[in-house]
Amino acid sequence: YEFNAGDIVVQQGQVGHTFFVVEKGSLSVDVNGKIANKLDAGCSFGGLALLYSCPRTATVRADAFTRCWGARGDTFQKVLQENAQ
Repeated sequence: YEFNAGDIVVQQGQVGHTFFVVEKGSLSVDVNGKIANKLDAGCSFGGLALLYSCPRTATVRADAFTRCWGARGDTFQKVLQENAQ
């Protein structure tokens, strides 16, 4: 996945379908209108919504051109199950 500066990657309150790992770039994590965290290469996000089948708990926006790897929910769940044994 590729995002330009200002692109919203995930929106707080929406249903999540993808787990992301940042390959390149930087992102801001916004919770209820306040910046709560910054993410860069090697960081991951999006797992809570997939683990607990709940809405996204934050909005994540690209601060600069950003490239992420992504795993859809079914793939994410399968990897967790295989590694939990």
